[in-house]
Amino acid sequence: MPVPRPKGSAELIKARRHQALRLLDEGSSLNEVSRMLGAAPSSVMRWRDTAKFGGEEALKVRFSPGRSPTLTDRQRG
Repeated sequence: MPVPRPKGSAELIKARRHQALRLLDEGSSLNEVSRMLGAAPSSVMRWRDTAKFGGEEALKVRFSPGRSPTLTDRQRG
């Protein structure tokens, strides 16, 4: 079952990712870190790989603007 991203500021989410990396560096396994942080193991693995190949900037939280509106200005009234 997928685990949704926790609610919170971008800084809180970024801190969670850095905590995962620190725990991995200290020798915890992917599964241990995922349980400690309440994240999917695949997310922890993605954060690890992203940091390894993309550095600090790659861990930055990006927000999606959402789906484009389907109604025209005229239809919206």
